[in-house]
Amino acid sequence: MDNPIGYRRVCYFAGMRHRRLIYPFLIFLLSHVIAQTSFAQTEAGNRDSIVHEYIESYTDLLTSKVSLGSKEDGFDLQNTDRYKIRSNNKTKLNAAINYRWLAFSLTLAPNLFNQNVDNNLKGETRSFDLGFSSNFHRVIQKINYSRVKGYYLDNTSAFDPTWKAGDPYIHLPGIIFRSFSGQTAYKFNDNFSFNAINSQTERQVKSDGTFLPSVSYQHFVVKEPTPLPGQTSPQKSKTLEVVFSPAYYYTFVTPSNLYASAGVSPGIGFRRTKLLTREPSGDAGTIYKQTVYQVESVFTFGYDSRRFFTGIQITTGAYGYSHSNADYAILPKRGSGSLFIGYRFNAPKKLTAGMDKAEKLANGKLQELKEKVQQ
Repeated sequence: MDNPIGYRRVCYFAGMRHRRLIYPFLIFLLSHVIAQTSFAQTEAGNRDSIVHEYIESYTDLLTSKVSLGSKEDGFDLQNTDRYKIRSNNKTKLNAAINYRWLAFSLTLAPNLFNQNVDNNLKGETRSFDLGFSSNFHRVIQKINYSRVKGYYLDNTSAFDPTWKAGDPYIHLPGIIFRSFSGQTAYKFNDNFSFNAINSQTERQVKSDGTFLPSVSYQHFVVKEPTPLPGQTSPQKSKTLEVVFSPAYYYTFVTPSNLYASAGVSPGIGFRRTKLLTREPSGDAGTIYKQTVYQVESVFTFGYDSRRFFTGIQITTGAYGYSHSNADYAILPKRGSGSLFIGYRFNAPKKLTAGMDKAEKLANGKLQELKEKVQQ
């Protein structure tokens, strides 16, 4: 194994670095929520919608949304060989509940879709995805957790010369991909609504766009309990990736409630991967550091009235990194498409009262903090 190091020492320092990243992030997230609730309390009042020249905000309407789409939970693993590892659950069902500046979503891959049940050919995949976002005013915060178990090798022919189309792929039932990711973005133009294309708690009523720079961060773990074809030892990797993206979004709306929105986001950042190889002589650890490059784009087309909305959303992306032939790297597959439909209901009185109380409390805490700072 190239570049062996003392694994316990690596784990200790990696853990310390992760704590240094997590604690400031939690402090930032708490202050962000307090700031957003303060703004919501001041701006919303008791009306069920606030109409501005460019944006209509639904403060007392509960937004529900269901989407059905195609997204592949796959990745390419570059080691001494290149492994095109894919999941067998492309068709996803997502349910979301959004209220004011909060949004929650749950994504599953039910077996009721034919595309997800060809287990004899590609093996079985189980996946789970939970998302949270706080998208209000200028600061946008997203957090997501996902777990996928069970893959197959899409380039089986590279490791089995006798394989032909129609034969079962090499199954990788033990591989687990677990990811915790987030994104913090800042919207420069108050006249542009990111919620209108994300959580649908607002509606863009007049065309406009914005510069939307963001920082994305992801920590993902890949476990291989058994060696991949061509390898002699199982491996486990932990990767931390941070990318800065200066994005731009624009939404065009028509008087008939139709709209089209597009965003493009080039990015550059770094990643640090800790690879553990379980060799017969003992575990060996290796650290890889790389520069990453990416370009992502989002296109949304839909119909949006005060209560009912529907549309399609397409996401594409390209991903690259600096490397040498000896490097270990994981390249996530980017790209998805979905059809969504939703409806805005009157929010339950208890929910509205609870949110008002929470916002009032947060506003008071923020005021106390301001007074202490001014002293």
